[in-house]
Amino acid sequence: MEILYIAGLYHDIGKGRGKDHSGLGMKIVKRFCERHRLTKKDTDLIKWLVKNHLKMSITSQKEDLSNPKIINNFTEIIGNEERLNYLYCLTVADISATNPNLWNSWNESLLNDLYFKTLNTINFKQESFRFSKSAAEKQFSSKTKSDQLKVRELWKNFYPSYFQSHSPELIKDHSLVITKRKSDTVVKVFPKNETFNTDSLLVYTKDRLNVFRTIVGELDSQNINVLEASLYGTKNGYCLDHIIISDPKGDPLQLNKDQIRDIELRITRSLEKDKLKPKLVKKKLPRHFLTLKKDTQIEINHDMVNRWTQLDIKTADRPGLLSSICSVFAKNNASIKKARISTYGERAEDRFCISSLEETPFLKKSELDKLISELKTSLDG
Repeated sequence: MEILYIAGLYHDIGKGRGKDHSGLGMKIVKRFCERHRLTKKDTDLIKWLVKNHLKMSITSQKEDLSNPKIINNFTEIIGNEERLNYLYCLTVADISATNPNLWNSWNESLLNDLYFKTLNTINFKQESFRFSKSAAEKQFSSKTKSDQLKVRELWKNFYPSYFQSHSPELIKDHSLVITKRKSDTVVKVFPKNETFNTDSLLVYTKDRLNVFRTIVGELDSQNINVLEASLYGTKNGYCLDHIIISDPKGDPLQLNKDQIRDIELRITRSLEKDKLKPKLVKKKLPRHFLTLKKDTQIEINHDMVNRWTQLDIKTADRPGLLSSICSVFAKNNASIKKARISTYGERAEDRFCISSLEETPFLKKSELDKLISELKTSLDG
């Protein structure tokens, strides 16, 4: 049974029946399968694919794939490798057919990440996709004792969440750059690799208010997009920011070594100032933006395990959106811990995990209400 058959079936039902595939939709699936004399096994597979056709794209684009619970929950829904393979193909076909502009290197890397982590969980080939400090230490077996000692000293200041969220290879690359730095701030662009089919940015500097906003301002001025950001504080007062970046279309940066170095120097110089002054890049809004319905929606969830408040923001996309959001967070003393930036045509669906200056969720109703109100005013005003 060819996967294109399944993808074609979904589009026939989706366009003709809307989002609800139950009831009459499943009757169409049944008639389709009977007409083509498919076995009960294949029929059940098609029904399952139609029912779960959005699950993989939503999970990969909106959830934290470094969280074992997310992968385990997704694996329970998938069940086996056959379903995973078919759903992956259907998801790619669905995204490409819905809007070719939505399929880019970043979406591809997210799907691949989810696919292989799910496959590993299904096959029990590894206990977990979590990477521990001991796994990262093996990456330094060929390094000198001096390098190994510097890395161990560096790691004493890192919290477990950093090691659990990144591969040993990436931890090694980060550590070597940080231990060889010549000043308090180091900025390094890593080109696309096997894990992510786009570029990433490492920033290690003294932790204080407006660090991430300053980085975003510099990237914005160079027309570079932020796709995802993981921000880690350290025990000795520094912060380590791992940021996935791309061109405006979501593809890898097409820049030479000199241009990359210029970006690194710009960010470094901005962060080395005694008082951070984030750039607010003013760009002309597209004419069509003025006619868009700008009803920003914000969903709130307090995560007491990670000690942060999760905000899911749905709004109209526009130049400088991330800078505007960061500005409101800074004004309300909200520290960004994680960010996932997703754009669907003219709509942006972004997720931010924030904490107060006391490293707790925004549990005070007055503070949270004020933050939400100012976000909506900034984005819809």
